[in-house]
Amino acid sequence: MKLQKSLLAMMMFAAAGAQADYRFELDAGYSTFSEEVDYDSGYYDDYDVDTDTLALGGAFYFSPVSTASGPLDEAEFLSKASGIALAYSKAEVDTENEDSVDGDSKILGGHFVIPGPNLIIEASYGQGGSDDVDVDYLSLGFGGYITDRITLVFDYSKEEYDFGSKESIDRYTLTYRQLIQLGGEMNLALEPFISKVDYFDEDAAEVGIDVAFYLNRSLGFKAGVVGFAYDADYADYSEGASYIGVDYFINETFRIGGKLLSSSGEFDADFDEDAFESEGSGVKFDLAVRF
Repeated sequence: MKLQKSLLAMMMFAAAGAQADYRFELDAGYSTFSEEVDYDSGYYDDYDVDTDTLALGGAFYFSPVSTASGPLDEAEFLSKASGIALAYSKAEVDTENEDSVDGDSKILGGHFVIPGPNLIIEASYGQGGSDDVDVDYLSLGFGGYITDRITLVFDYSKEEYDFGSKESIDRYTLTYRQLIQLGGEMNLALEPFISKVDYFDEDAAEVGIDVAFYLNRSLGFKAGVVGFAYDADYADYSEGASYIGVDYFINETFRIGGKLLSSSGEFDADFDEDAFESEGSGVKFDLAVRF
């Protein structure tokens, strides 16, 4: 509670006066998501899962980030900013016919742009889990600016799950990002990515894209979609997730935003004639302050 009050006080203080450059950014978010799992026979018929998540984060940039031009939400990208960030999240999962489960995660990361060649180096490490599982997370990325408005980054990440025995998910991801000036203050941001995934020793693939249309420097409309699938010897699994949302800067320091979330999945096992299907929906609200 004290942390939330301190965060709110800092946000209100910083929002009192706009400034062009910033070196710190604080953000807070809340999401709620409901998923219904349908299995035509047995225990999983109309099986509901509700998840509430609170997230807090902060970033420090080594040099002032300019907001002199372009969308305010793209200031870090356009400034080729380097910095470090810390994020914390806590989730409560309520499952029908079972006790609720609490989990949390902590991640420390860095994004570094080397001047001159404009090379990008990224790294992050995190830990999390619940009473039933511990999770370690590690990622390393390397790439660069092709132009002032285009980047290409290759990233490797590993999620290691300890259920008593250790299993892992390894991702090899290529991400392209471009900010296109449409005229006046309007801009379009495109960020497609593709991943090869080693999913608990099964070969899988993931592909997605995030899109943002900035009507002006302050207002952005966003959407994204991602799909994941693997075809194992014993089963086929696929899932997808999408969102639409909006972000608005009240002034150059204070941002608010919201998203509508959705997901679907299907698991078809060779040893069972019935498919395991799921559908979910939710909302997310967030706010941030820069100073």
